[in-house]
Amino acid sequence: MFNNKVICFFLYFLLSGSAVSSPDFESYIKKDVMSCDGVKVELVSHCLKDTVEISQAHGGLPVCTDQVININGKKNRRKIDKISQLTSSGENVESLSNVVVSMACLKGNKGGVVSIGGYGGCGSCPEWHGYYSKDGELVYYNFSNSYRSFGSSGSFDDLISQYGIKEKDLIDEGRFAQKVIYDNP
Repeated sequence: MFNNKVICFFLYFLLSGSAVSSPDFESYIKKDVMSCDGVKVELVSHCLKDTVEISQAHGGLPVCTDQVININGKKNRRKIDKISQLTSSGENVESLSNVVVSMACLKGNKGGVVSIGGYGGCGSCPEWHGYYSKDGELVYYNFSNSYRSFGSSGSFDDLISQYGIKEKDLIDEGRFAQKVIYDNP
């Protein structure tokens, strides 16, 4: 049996980060926060200080292993696959195939929604776009590229009629968007 000193040393060794001495696995937690009509929206990203190798399909994409969207206290995760990616440092890592790149608050005459935009890293990789109520419920999302759809729920027209958001604001929301900038790339 192990004695308490050996167990404590082992736990200290693991928790201190000494067990992974390679700089390739250096990670960080990034928090992006915005207010949407008084509702706190927070994106919490768990990423590595590395990028996907440029020769890969998702080349140049930040290597993020998890992202949580907190809206009014409700935690959400997008249904995004994890894939094995070769990183710039030469490691293979399971990471999200699509990372959040923008957040916006779209206001209509009947209410507002939180818009979250995700990107896959390449010209033909899928983009994920979701709209959440201020209660944190996903009311519409679309996951597609210019060639095909990988899934959707809800409708663009419902956002317009239910929340009174102008169609031009949904199409050109970039002027409202807060960009999400990662340590790498």
